Amino acid sequence: MSLFTRIGVILVGLLGLALTGCTTAYYVSVDSMSRPDALQPSAEAGNLQYYTLESSDPKVQPGDLRFTETAQYLEAALAGAGYIYTTSPSEADVIVTFDTELKGPIRSSETSYEPVYYSRPSYTRVAIVNKKGNVVGYSWAPGPYYTDVVHQRYDRTVSLYQKSLTLSARARNADGKPGEELWNVTARSTDQSGDLRAYTPVLAAAAMNYIGQETNGEQRLVLKEDSEMLRYVRQGL
Repeated sequence: MSLFTRIGVILVGLLGLALTGCTTAYYVSVDSMSRPDALQPSAEAGNLQYYTLESSDPKVQPGDLRFTETAQYLEAALAGAGYIYTTSPSEADVIVTFDTELKGPIRSSETSYEPVYYSRPSYTRVAIVNKKGNVVGYSWAPGPYYTDVVHQRYDRTVSLYQKSLTLSARARNADGKPGEELWNVTARSTDQSGDLRAYTPVLAAAAMNYIGQETNGEQRLVLKEDSEMLRYVRQGL
């Protein structure tokens, strides 16, 4: 799906958000891939996997505030999928790499319709009769007022921003270097906000249930501001 196709979907989502009340909702698409033979961790079966975390952005590295904050969200999301963070490379089963990206502004046209109410009087036709009883004309007597509504069309250009988070896991070879890719997942959200930092926990929460899974294409979901999953990721471990 192209970026501009996603924009059309998001515009529909934004209209739905305006009609559903004041609770903030985030519209996110998730796309994930996984090797069929990749061993998936399972907390229920006691099969947990340990990982180290790296950034694919050379400007975001361990010790940076941005890295530390993002790692806090990802640690919670990955724990929900059965992965345990470790600072010891020798203990790690996999190496997880993350990347966050902001694209935009992207100009897009948006059409909306708003109701316009107005009052109009009603009239009753009254016959004018002469002395001979013949109708010689008509007059119109005012009656009660009625309320009518028309929908006014408004066209405007909006600036949209695409925020994305990508996670990729590779097996750790005996020499400590990354091996084959086991899975990857990308979460995206496109709307009028250009605040990538505020959306990072949202994207991490959206990706959580798809880590190590195969979606066979994009999956669209809506995260509410008060959702348990989003609160869990924001609080961290």
